[in-house]
Amino acid sequence: MTTGTGDKAWMPCDIAAGLPLRDVSRLHPVDAVAANPKGVVLGGGPVGVYRTTDGGRTYVARSGVEHLDRVTIPDNWLFCSGDHALTVVAEDEAAAP
Repeated sequence: MTTGTGDKAWMPCDIAAGLPLRDVSRLHPVDAVAANPKGVVLGGGPVGVYRTTDGGRTYVARSGVEHLDRVTIPDNWLFCSGDHALTVVAEDEAAAP
């Protein structure tokens, strides 16, 4: 969208701009858009998130599709849903009846 003019309108991008194609002449739908004042625009759809920094002339894939079945955290982190109490037991104590 051009913001410097009085008439605001979306401008279509070139079919070869780097966005994934649904079929020979149609792009996949865009479900979400985010932008910042520096001209970075992200568009998300069913096949991932794409980024443009040149006003929509070219796009680069930034991620794959959304994964709803897993969350990753660094190796030395723990998931913490609230207050937890830990009991530390030595290896030989755990085997005692």
